[in-house]
Amino acid sequence: MDYSRTTIAEIKEELRQSHLPLTGNKKDLWDRLILHRQRMEVARLRPSSDFRLEDCDKWKIEDLKKELVRFSLKQTGSRQELCRRLAEFTAIGEARVPLLPSVPVQVSPERPKIFTLDQCDDWTVTELKDKLKELDLPTSGLKRDICFRLANYYKGQLPETKKLHSLLVLEPSTFSGQIPRGKKTPSNTVLISLTDRMYNQVSRPQEYQTFRGKKCQGNAFVFGPLLDPTQYAKVGSYTTTLGQTGLLDYDRWLTNRRPLNIADWNRTYPRHNWNDERGLKEIQKIFPEVMWLGEILGNRASIDVYAHYDRHGDVDSLVIENRCIFA
Repeated sequence: MDYSRTTIAEIKEELRQSHLPLTGNKKDLWDRLILHRQRMEVARLRPSSDFRLEDCDKWKIEDLKKELVRFSLKQTGSRQELCRRLAEFTAIGEARVPLLPSVPVQVSPERPKIFTLDQCDDWTVTELKDKLKELDLPTSGLKRDICFRLANYYKGQLPETKKLHSLLVLEPSTFSGQIPRGKKTPSNTVLISLTDRMYNQVSRPQEYQTFRGKKCQGNAFVFGPLLDPTQYAKVGSYTTTLGQTGLLDYDRWLTNRRPLNIADWNRTYPRHNWNDERGLKEIQKIFPEVMWLGEILGNRASIDVYAHYDRHGDVDSLVIENRCIFA
């Protein structure tokens, strides 16, 4: 369904069939319809399991591991660890589907109160220069230079306990490191800024969740809790050719600006099982900037990145999406 080709009458008809309000302009109607579709899709994708933590002793170890495999969870550990892991996952899944409100909600979350590099494309050069003038800062340079200057200013205004880290979501093994003229980041990457707390969380590969299965056309990776999907903002997209996704510490990479040569990957990581933590550790010996790797399933053309912002404007949940949660 294409926004530009869809008439107001068509949008209202679908809203009417879903018993949703018909007030507002075309954009309001469209946002309401997309929000409704996303919620219906998330409800369809919700994981279901007969497992309950109080029944742990009644399940065989073999059956527990089969259930963990079904949700792409680790199968190592004691009986109690297996039960706790499965119970936590299914509880998150059951909490994923919010009740539909009686009034429309905002599709876009509140934007952060500080300027970060991942917001650069949302600002025009005129708006950026006006902000710099307001802060009595130089306004010269290309757009990416202006964005760096403004982002660095806000970094300096933060308390020391709230340091921001710049990360790239990308396909690491094909990363060239080239920054096109007029752009602030290397091509085919998505830039996002994280505080220490979220940065430390994505630095631990075992902390993320994986979603996939028959009800997903592809798969998704979630860092942090999976919250109400309607309250996430799409940060950007990139394309993949090898079915790989990953996180790269951009601040660390900027100290040497070297490409991640595919030949080095093939020598170090010949199996191309991007979910293999042992392989990741081998890659990090030659490319310490790489923080995490993941395998993309199904359609490998375009990967989307979504972020959820807390009330302070900080990212508290990050989703790397391949036609699964937000499809």
